[in-house]
Amino acid sequence: MVAKKNIIVSMRIDVKKANRIADVAKGFESKISLQKELMKANAKSIMGVIMLVADEGDELEIIADGVDSDAAIKTLENLISG
Repeated sequence: MVAKKNIIVSMRIDVKKANRIADVAKGFESKISLQKELMKANAKSIMGVIMLVADEGDELEIIADGVDSDAAIKTLENLISG
């Protein structure tokens, strides 16, 4: 099941935060990606998350495809915009 959600970044995603996002994403079976404008990254890849250069106030779309997609989106939303 594919689930999507647009969120606003509450704090710039630096290396430490990107590492946390990737670690959390790896805990889900679903394929999870983050998209900022035309750039899309695998949420389970620290380098991919860093390359989004997401700053405070930026809009990201979380896209999850799999059995735990809703839980993945909710967890990442809380981590990124909470």
